[in-house]
Amino acid sequence: MQSIICHLHRTKYILQNLGSVMDAKYFALCFLLVLVLHGDPTLAETCRQFVKVHPFCFKEYCKANCYIEGKYSDGSYVKGYRCEGNIFQSVCVCLLCKN
Repeated sequence: MQSIICHLHRTKYILQNLGSVMDAKYFALCFLLVLVLHGDPTLAETCRQFVKVHPFCFKEYCKANCYIEGKYSDGSYVKGYRCEGNIFQSVCVCLLCKN
């Protein structure tokens, strides 16, 4: 919270000084540029891990299971997948993300 307040104070200070140096159209252009380049943290992706137990885990089989789980659960896409364990007890670990 403290860093957000500090960031806002710095942004306000910069914008106030820019306004005294530039005329209105350049100030507006710079302000829009700051807004565009600043980015929106609400557009960040959210990821979750999905684990499914398999008697045998093969890379292609794991990838297919991850794709199906992501697609039909909430429309997520597969960011990563891996097989863990030994030949008799293995799990498929999926990293499913959604924008």
